[in-house]
Amino acid sequence: CPIMNSQSQMQEIDFLLVGQDKEILEQDARILREAGHENIRMVSAGIEARHVLKNSRVRFVITDLQMPCMNGIELLRLIRRTPGLSDIPVLIISDNRQKEMILYAIDEMVDGYLATPYSGEDLLQSINNIHKRRKLTALQQELRLARHLILVKNYEKAIDRAKGVLALDRNNSEALFILSEGYFWLQELDKARQFLTMYLKGNPASGKGMHLLSKVCRLD
Repeated sequence: CPIMNSQSQMQEIDFLLVGQDKEILEQDARILREAGHENIRMVSAGIEARHVLKNSRVRFVITDLQMPCMNGIELLRLIRRTPGLSDIPVLIISDNRQKEMILYAIDEMVDGYLATPYSGEDLLQSINNIHKRRKLTALQQELRLARHLILVKNYEKAIDRAKGVLALDRNNSEALFILSEGYFWLQELDKARQFLTMYLKGNPASGKGMHLLSKVCRLD
């Protein structure tokens, strides 16, 4: 198994492509470049990928499943269990359609699994789906934290968290309601009404929205 020399400084890599089939690697790299991604690195083995990951800032890994020395699941396991690498999105590609192998990948928290043969559109759609799911998960975590902050009466921090969600998803109804609640408890009623109006526009039948509106109106 070939091993790469350590790099003298951290390189920014948008996509690390790992696999033995050079033709497929080059095809995928071309697809990614045509989609606007420039920093792409190709390696032929998991051992090589490990060294690149150690010496570079990699944003996304696309790896073949079947490789010598370190297969795709072993590489995935390394990424998930290494501090600083564990959050990197990983897409596994394979012609192995056995349910057991897919379950192994899921157990190691793979982000996506793409069976060959696949088109350029399939590849880009898989990447896009992974980004969407990760964004949604991150927003849900922020909303859970903001809701907890409301419950412990830390309204300022709850408002900051909810605003962060709106910066990424401007119509997020739960963030709008948390902002309404936070400003209500801070007795900033104009702001409470502003965000509550936005919330009720998308959720006109919301019982909790109407209840909070009545409370705002009684205080105003």
